[in-house]
Amino acid sequence: MTQSFDDFLAAASLPEWSVALCLAGHLVAEGDRVTAELAAVGPATSLGDRRRADLQDQLVELQEQMRDATRTFRLRAMASKAWVRYYGGWPTRGEGEGSDAWQDRLWPVCIDLVSRICVDPVMTPGQVEQLAERLHSRAWNKLVSSCLGVNVGEVDVPNFVAGSGPTQDSEPA
Repeated sequence: MTQSFDDFLAAASLPEWSVALCLAGHLVAEGDRVTAELAAVGPATSLGDRRRADLQDQLVELQEQMRDATRTFRLRAMASKAWVRYYGGWPTRGEGEGSDAWQDRLWPVCIDLVSRICVDPVMTPGQVEQLAERLHSRAWNKLVSSCLGVNVGEVDVPNFVAGSGPTQDSEPA
């Protein structure tokens, strides 16, 4: 069956991504510390060795706190022509330009990008800057990278593991 252009047009929409970020940087740092300490302890050597179990308990508690401090940002890509124009206007690093000068010029561009791409919550550039000043670098980098990615990344049918059950062919014999 041949489909019409209108059928294709009706199915088209701009890509949207969700990015979940733990906003509590102190918990991220504490999680890193406990994880590193747990790796250094190694496996328990006897039933009396509680250090490993204590660290695992701490990590479980931290993960719960981190889940409570996690927020999901919904991002929507720009239309293709608008993206090409927008991205084409981005600054490039000048020859011999120092890292600090380059980052100072790139910072407002990243702020603007997030304010344009994040649709939930809707944020002005000023609000994005306020948020950026409080976020740890991993969360900020992930947010900016995701805003870029939703515009240039691959859009595919996701494989939702939780929603897929075994088929007759995949069941054990």
